[in-house]
Amino acid sequence: MDRFTIIIFILLGFSFLFMEEYSFRGVVLQTENYPSFKVVGVLIILIGLYILLKINTKNKNMEKTHDSYTICPKCKETFNYTELENGKCKYCKDIDTVDIEQYYKDNSEEKEKGN
Repeated sequence: MDRFTIIIFILLGFSFLFMEEYSFRGVVLQTENYPSFKVVGVLIILIGLYILLKINTKNKNMEKTHDSYTICPKCKETFNYTELENGKCKYCKDIDTVDIEQYYKDNSEEKEKGN
């Protein structure tokens, strides 16, 4: 689901809360006769907000994992971020890896040695 669909979903929930009647193919429902419409509206809104939150956090995690390379400052081994558990070096275990671009910005002399 994309964000637009979820926003429409949330708006549908608000319509369940505030509309007084619904008509569909000639059938008219008065929401005051069906108090469960309000409950369904609240549930739709909560589900929509939850999905929207999950999509946003997933996108933030994907920014870091998709085509992102890291390097261990101790053993100088490079890894794709998806290979690592919690950003720790596979070989040094307790050492946090660093984004490779940031590492070579901070240590430009090592990049020159490698070429």
